[in-house]
Amino acid sequence: MGAMGALAEFPDLVKSVFLTQSINDVGIQAVRFYIRGKPWVVTIDDSLYVDSDNKLFFAGLGESNTLWGPLLEKAWAKVRGSYASADKGGTFTTGIKALVGSPVYYYASTDYTGDQIYSMVTSANDVDYIMGAGTDGGDGSDQETNSCGIATSH
Repeated sequence: MGAMGALAEFPDLVKSVFLTQSINDVGIQAVRFYIRGKPWVVTIDDSLYVDSDNKLFFAGLGESNTLWGPLLEKAWAKVRGSYASADKGGTFTTGIKALVGSPVYYYASTDYTGDQIYSMVTSANDVDYIMGAGTDGGDGSDQETNSCGIATSH
């Protein structure tokens, strides 16, 4: 989810993930991921999983009622074997590598001062890098928080 949110800043990259660029009568979409560095095309239909309250599973509609988030989620669930396994897809870096196939760098904030982190973030932003942030530790639930009150493993 974090990788999809970060990718949203780059509409052309979002579009490039979808090999099917238009609505078709059969409702089939081809989505390209990079698995172990190699392109992997996944086909899905355009029906979406909703819960008993008729709400989408994780990814919601975008501000303009766009469906790319829920469709990517569905395709990733197919890669992972199920929706239940899709949320165990890894870290932000896993998601970015899978979506765009680019090299990804990870920096632990404990290895740098606040000024160094600020410099790295602003430098990366200046050259339009895709960026995300996360927290270590925990079991991945929203119930466990770190010392700042932020959910762990997010």
